[in-house]
Amino acid sequence: MSYVDDMRRELELLVKHHRDVPLPPEEVPDFRTFVCADESKDMIAVDGSYSFLLNLSSWWLALISVGLLRYAFDGHGFRRKDWRLVQRMVGVSTFEEFVATQD
Repeated sequence: MSYVDDMRRELELLVKHHRDVPLPPEEVPDFRTFVCADESKDMIAVDGSYSFLLNLSSWWLALISVGLLRYAFDGHGFRRKDWRLVQRMVGVSTFEEFVATQD
């Protein structure tokens, strides 16, 4: 027997366990109907990011940006009403003394 035959035999054993497994029964999702509210609420989208600008030992200076978009329904679709962008510099550390007082 050659090494090729050995490889084929071992691969066949591996594949057999994946090939011979019966498919699980098909699950039917639980569909529920709901009624829309008479008055629509505002929709708010929030996204954020961070970037580390400086690294000194176990202390980093990070720029954190958070954006907020507020949409209101006008009878035909949601239209943007307001937006905000907040950017802050934050010190981030793994020093226990700093982490204990960090908010």
